[in-house]
Amino acid sequence: RYKKIEKQDTSKLDYMMKFYQLSTPHEKIAKKDIASIVAIYFNLQKSCNEKFTNIKEIMPKNHFTLKDIQGDPSKNDRTNSFYGKHVSATGELNIYTRKELGQIINNIGGIFQLTPGNKTDYFIVGKLKKVTSSKLKKAKNLPNISFLTEEQFLEKIASYEWI
Repeated sequence: RYKKIEKQDTSKLDYMMKFYQLSTPHEKIAKKDIASIVAIYFNLQKSCNEKFTNIKEIMPKNHFTLKDIQGDPSKNDRTNSFYGKHVSATGELNIYTRKELGQIINNIGGIFQLTPGNKTDYFIVGKLKKVTSSKLKKAKNLPNISFLTEEQFLEKIASYEWI
């Protein structure tokens, strides 16, 4: 986060030491560089507290919490198969972002989960970068979950106006 907080192009240790005008030597020996890293940490923390009122200001744009995707009760659809159901997802989705997916589920009247759990009813599996994901492994060990591809999910919401 140094580059974002201090608006710098690099976060190499030498540059950060120079930026904060630290006199501790950078000798590229881990034990000796710990003092420099600690000093950088405290300077960075101070700078962050001075420049930002909320940590969310420096979080990546794709980061979100469940509080960010409150459902709109006026858009609930009791006839939709996701209504009242817990839904989670893994992998890369082609049509919607993860946040949009969560918003759709919550608007329908379902409950979007960032990670699957014992209450999960549906688990949407997008394109995986690896053979599997930790969320998928966890979901496979949970009872009563229906696994859906992104295409199957899209079919189930085809007539739903979520915006």
